[in-house]
Amino acid sequence: METSTVVAIVGGTLAAVVSVGSILTFWMNFSNRIVEAKSIADAATKQASGAVSRAITLEKELTDLRVEVARDYVSKDTLGALEKRVIDAINALGTRIDGLVKSQH
Repeated sequence: METSTVVAIVGGTLAAVVSVGSILTFWMNFSNRIVEAKSIADAATKQASGAVSRAITLEKELTDLRVEVARDYVSKDTLGALEKRVIDAINALGTRIDGLVKSQH
């Protein structure tokens, strides 16, 4: 076999090996990127699930607080009316006591 033929065969074989090696390297890097991206996506999904769960809990707590406030606290108008009734009752009691004191003197 001539030297030029051997060189051509070796060169062609070497080119094929380098091409296959390049393709394998590309594929392995691409595959690693896919695995890494999937891992990041799974972690983000887990975090999002936890955040949604916490948001649902907070929404329920806020609803419970609103119900408690509506049930246990009075409005300004109601408090004003109650204050007026108490003051009127105290004034009426003062008037009655004044009347008793005057009648005894």
